[in-house]
Amino acid sequence: MDQDSGKSLRANIFGLTVACPFELDNPDDCLLHKIRLLSLKERKNWVYGKSDGECESIQRHHMACLQKKESYKK
Repeated sequence: MDQDSGKSLRANIFGLTVACPFELDNPDDCLLHKIRLLSLKERKNWVYGKSDGECESIQRHHMACLQKKESYKK
């Protein structure tokens, strides 16, 4: 993964540490639930401490969860 892609991925992951983009809150069953309870600085350190592979895994998990929630909405 090139540096720009890694920065973009981490920026997306950091955005997910703010709230679930589907529910706009912090669902208990979310992979990032406990991370969202951390301070802004702690969340940033957590995200930027992850490897590219870990970030890609979090992104894949998020996309699968989002697709599942969107399919229930219909």
